[in-house]
Amino acid sequence: MRLVGFTSTPQLCDLLRSEEQAAAERDHTEVTVSACRQAVVQTVEASLAEYWAFTALGTTGIAFPARELCDGVRGLPRFRGAAPSGCGPIAVQFLAPRSQ
Repeated sequence: MRLVGFTSTPQLCDLLRSEEQAAAERDHTEVTVSACRQAVVQTVEASLAEYWAFTALGTTGIAFPARELCDGVRGLPRFRGAAPSGCGPIAVQFLAPRSQ
């Protein structure tokens, strides 16, 4: 399953990416966390959705390939207190990789 996380700044992306990788290693979960990349995220009609996403804390979000997955994860204890938005349909266009 492919998930897409998004943040408001490259620095926040790098921080959250390293936290997710550390959590996967700690929990012995087989996960690939790819490098941060710039992307254009657009709200679209439900019939055109590539992903369903919610935002938390106003600066980060997670997108899922199916609305049911989005709704399920949004309700997890991990996101309580983060005031997550409802799940909405989006399209993601990845841009050229960031230069390091």
